[in-house]
Amino acid sequence: MQTARYFYCHGLPGSEREVDFLSPEHISGERLFCLDRMSRGREHPGWEQRALDAFDQARGRATDQPIRLIGFSLGAMTAIHLAARRPEAIESVHLISPAAPLELGDFLARMAGRAVFQAARHNGPAVGLLSRAQSMMFGVAPGLLIRALFADATASERQLIEDRGFHDALRHGLGQSLGPYRLAYEEELRAYVRPWADRLDAVRCPVTLWHGAEDTWAPSDMSDRLAERLPGPASVTRLSGLGHFGTLRQALPIILDNALV
Repeated sequence: MQTARYFYCHGLPGSEREVDFLSPEHISGERLFCLDRMSRGREHPGWEQRALDAFDQARGRATDQPIRLIGFSLGAMTAIHLAARRPEAIESVHLISPAAPLELGDFLARMAGRAVFQAARHNGPAVGLLSRAQSMMFGVAPGLLIRALFADATASERQLIEDRGFHDALRHGLGQSLGPYRLAYEEELRAYVRPWADRLDAVRCPVTLWHGAEDTWAPSDMSDRLAERLPGPASVTRLSGLGHFGTLRQALPIILDNALV
């Protein structure tokens, strides 16, 4: 029996610490490697190339292990691009609370973060101005920004903020995305709102989608549209009563507990 290696693509704003609020046995570096696609500098132009470089570097340490990708939220875009560009290396993909391409449906009006995505759709400085405003708010009153971001979330999602591990992970991710990696964050937001559904056509490996029925950040029918468009085997697991981060908390341990192949 060989243990599969999972490469994790975090959401945005977010960081590798998204998985820190799970139990330690589920975040061992031997089982779950978080791809660092944000910190690479000017020598790695373009968010997709940064993601490919991060994957290739990590893959070099796991050439004798099955590779499975996990993409959470906006990290689903990265996982899909990697599966499309490195098909020979990737055995399967899990997408948790995935943010699907906007051209696949009428999603934007139902997304809690729609103001950010609407700003990113403009070619001007709107998204930069908004992220700088969020960065300033985070520097002065991080708790206020977190509460504002969760204003449209379900009660169960808001309760997660009381979990110290989740709160620390969320605060770290915001600090990274709105601080030293803000330009990379803005670039990826702009990439997300542009059409990219054509990448799905090159994903031939099995894809499992996990989505909470009460998700307010990524409407749950995003997973349905992804499953319909993907050319390879695709299945949707709907989690009743769960929102965006609650689905991550429940699904990730299940995925990793099935890592033996």
